[in-house]
Amino acid sequence: MRLFMGSRDEKDKTKVRKEKLAGYFYNLSQLIFTGTGVGGVLPFLHGTASLGDISVLVFGAVATAVFAYAANRVLKY
Repeated sequence: MRLFMGSRDEKDKTKVRKEKLAGYFYNLSQLIFTGTGVGGVLPFLHGTASLGDISVLVFGAVATAVFAYAANRVLKY
């Protein structure tokens, strides 16, 4: 009986680790989206957008997608 309980504890620990790591990646994705969204869109509203502002938006979109995908992969496997 003791053998099975140790195995279950390890599975629970692994599950919690995966959930926390996925949560970290999702939060990082949200943070990047918010930061680059505000930082990249404000110059467009003021009419002073430059190539740097466009690159911030592109980087933010790509980084958001990458971290959200990583979180999804962690939860899947």
